[in-house]
Amino acid sequence: MLNELNCRWYFSFLIYPSITLVVLIQNYYLILNDEQMVYVRWFVLSSVLLVLSNVVIFLILGEMHRLQMDKLKIELAEQRLAAQEQHYAEMTERNKEIKKHIHDTKNLLLVLQSYVMQGKIHDAETHLKEMLDNLDSGTMDYTGNIVLDTVLGAKINEAQKHAVKIVPAIALYGQLNIKVLDLALLLGNALDNAIEATSKINGETKKKIYLTVKLHQDILHIVVKNPVMHPVQIENNSVKTNKENAEMHGFGIPNMQTIVQKYKGTLDLRCVDQFFVLNIVLENEEELR
Repeated sequence: MLNELNCRWYFSFLIYPSITLVVLIQNYYLILNDEQMVYVRWFVLSSVLLVLSNVVIFLILGEMHRLQMDKLKIELAEQRLAAQEQHYAEMTERNKEIKKHIHDTKNLLLVLQSYVMQGKIHDAETHLKEMLDNLDSGTMDYTGNIVLDTVLGAKINEAQKHAVKIVPAIALYGQLNIKVLDLALLLGNALDNAIEATSKINGETKKKIYLTVKLHQDILHIVVKNPVMHPVQIENNSVKTNKENAEMHGFGIPNMQTIVQKYKGTLDLRCVDQFFVLNIVLENEEELR
C-alpha cells in the first residue's frame, strides 16, 4: 500500500511513528527516576494521545490509498470511454461508406431494370428485382440514426455468433437531444454484458435479449433484459463480478453510470425470475456541464 504513494509522504509517515516511539521510551525512563504520581499520569496521557495520533495518521494513509485507487479506476474508465468513442466513430464512417455504395448500386440497378422492362425480358426483370430486395433487406435501419444503427447492427451480428438473438423494440418519437455517442456507449456496454451472460445459457429458445428504447417527450427509457444461469448478486447497484481479475473488469457499469449522471438520469439493476434487468431513465436534454 505504501509503495504506491509519493516517496515524500512515505518517509513522512515513517518518521512520525519513529518519533512517537522515541518519546515514549524517553518518558518511560523519566518516570523511572521520579515515580511521582503526576509524572505517571502525564506519561499515561501522553502515551494514549501519541498512540491515537498514530492511528489517525494510518487512517489518513488508508484513505489516501483508497482515493488514489479510485482515481486510477476513473482514469482507466475514461481511457476506455475514449477508445470506445473512437471505435464507434470509425464504425460509423465505414457504415456511411457502405450505405453510399448501396445507394449508388441501387440507382444503377433501377436504370437496368428500366431497360429490361422496356425489352420485356421477364426473367432478367425478376432477377433484378430480387437483387433490389436483397439490398433493401441488407440495410439496417433500426432507429433511423446512423450511429445507433451501426452499434445495434454490430451487436446483433456479435450476438448471432453466440447463437443469441436480440429482440429490439425501439420507438424514438421527437427530437433526440442526448449526445448520440453517449447513447451508443450506453447501448454498447449494456448489450456487451447481456450477450456475455446470455451466451452461457443452455437452449436456443431461451437465448434472447430484449432491448427496449423509448423516447417520449422529455424522457428516454432504456431497458435491457437477458436470462442468466444463476441469480446475480447486486450490491450498491453494482454487479459482483465472477471473473478472475475483478479489478480490471466491471468498468462497463461505471461507464454507464458516468453517462447517466450527465443527463440527471437513473440506472437500476435487478435480477428477477432468472432474468437480469438493466433499467435506465435519462432526461432528453444536452449533457450538463
